[in-house]
Parts: sequence; structure tokens; C-alpha cells
Amino acid sequence: MLLLKDKGAREMDYQPLAEELVQMMASIPAGKVPQVAKKISQGEFRLLAVLKINGSPLSPTMLAQRLSLSSGRVSLILQSLEKKNYLQRIHQDKDWREVVVLITAKGEEFLQKCYTTVLDYSLALGTDLIEEFGA
Repeated sequence: MLLLKDKGAREMDYQPLAEELVQMMASIPAGKVPQVAKKISQGEFRLLAVLKINGSPLSPTMLAQRLSLSSGRVSLILQSLEKKNYLQRIHQDKDWREVVVLITAKGEEFLQKCYTTVLDYSLALGTDLIEEFGA
């Protein structure tokens, strides 16, 4: 928990705001989210975050809509994440053409590390801004 005192000597908890910032980052257009790890692209991070925030399973079509990406781009991201064992695609029994995407335990663990990194960065940034400009 990050508690800071503003100029009026009130204590404010910035943890919820930092967490909200991380959630909002999942919906920011490509190219605007800082790369949080060398092993993952911005698109991969955003896709994993959408799966986590919106709950998996989701279809590739739903992912494309939520990320505002083309189905072809989502397919490439899915292939990359699948090779890294961060997610898996499951074909539906009733119709083999229907696929849903599930985040794996390894993907959840990696996303948590990324989330923690971004959250720590956001909290530090908030602290720096308050110290520089005041609340």
C-alpha cells in the first residue's frame, strides 16, 4: 500500500489508482504501452491482460475486437504466446472450427510479474509526481 501525505497533510492511498492504471493500459492502443519485459511484445502483454481482466476463455474474434486489432494480427500474437506456453487454444467439441483461448498457469505467472513491474513503476511515478508537483 502506498500512503502519501498531500500538502494539506491528508493521507492518500494511491495503490487503487495505480492498479486502475494497469488495467487501463490493457486498452491503450498499440505502441503506447511501455514494454514491460524483454520476452514479450506490447501486443502480447495487452492480449494476456485482456484474457486476465475479461476472464478467459475468449474467442480470437472477441480478442481482436477488445484489442482493436485485425484477426490476422491476433492470430500471430496467439501463435507466439502459444509457443511460449502462456496460453492454449482449445477447439470446441461440437465444431472443430470454433476455438477459445485460455491463459495457462505459466502465462498467469508471467503476467503477474509484468503486472507487478508496471504497478511498481506506476507507484514510483505517482510518488515522483506528487513530490515534484504536490497533490
